[in-house]
Amino acid sequence: MATIVLLYPEGPRRSRALSIWAAVASCGLVLGFALSGIITEYLGWRWIFLIATPFILVVIAATWLLIPGERRAPTTRVSIDVPGALLLTASPLLFIYAVVGAGDPETSIWLNVLALIGALLSGVAFLRIESRAVNPIVPRAIFANKARLKANLTTMLLSGALSTSFLLFTFYLQDRLRLSPMAAGVTMLPLAGALIAATVLVPRLMTRWGARACVLTGIASTGSAMTVIAVVAVVGGGVPWLLLAMLLIAAGMGFGLVGLQYLAVSGTTDADAGVASGIQRAADQLGGASGVAVFVGLGFAPALHHADAFLVSAALALVGLFAAAVIMLRQPGGVGPKPKAH
Repeated sequence: MATIVLLYPEGPRRSRALSIWAAVASCGLVLGFALSGIITEYLGWRWIFLIATPFILVVIAATWLLIPGERRAPTTRVSIDVPGALLLTASPLLFIYAVVGAGDPETSIWLNVLALIGALLSGVAFLRIESRAVNPIVPRAIFANKARLKANLTTMLLSGALSTSFLLFTFYLQDRLRLSPMAAGVTMLPLAGALIAATVLVPRLMTRWGARACVLTGIASTGSAMTVIAVVAVVGGGVPWLLLAMLLIAAGMGFGLVGLQYLAVSGTTDADAGVASGIQRAADQLGGASGVAVFVGLGFAPALHHADAFLVSAALALVGLFAAAVIMLRQPGGVGPKPKAH
């Protein structure tokens, strides 16, 4: 992502490059669902971890052969922000542990409380260390840029809802409709085609509407998908209804994440493009992991066994999406690609 930012200036070319990159990454995600279904059914679920090895080897070989090397001038050695890195890892790790432990009746409630307190203290300590570090892992300027901060917060909330939808699709197809792992994985394939279509369309619309409008469209599409999932969970429904939700999720990913990627790196320079890109990717991954832990973890928690787990999870995701929409509505409308002059 940082390479795209450095190679393409702000405008239609960057939005097009980001959309292609997002399409490839998203299709890899969806195809992974299909492949994992086949592997789980015929080889066993443990093989899903080992099967990544040949793909990694292919990527390493392709990188070695296709990406040219470059000579770099000697640079001054800088210190690594080890305390910041450790705290930034510990805070979400302890938070997710506390949420997952809350759904496990065998885990001590005091252990969960201590983990939650540890997550909060780690987060506060991280902010304090970053404000004083000579070479912080997250520069202070990143926090000062309100537009990028809002884009990353919105990314976390949207990714949380999107990751929740994938898991709910899988649970519903296998637990409610009794499909095999392979059939459930193959059922997810239309999502890949819809994602490609959405990401091809996004650059053109970003040029006309701006990034914020595209992000709001993505949030609305994802919210509609979660509503469909909630309704289907209550009244019942087959694969066609889930296919509708998948199409809406594809629009949510295509419009929402590409627009947020653009906003998160807007106004960057060669010096901070890598940091801004890394933070955006971290927000995406952290949001997805936290969303699954909170929305699905609480939705399927034993304490809420009297309520429909799919309904509760979808409702929690909708709350997160509402917060994302509020944050994005406060984003300046002028941020994003400018319309082409006629």
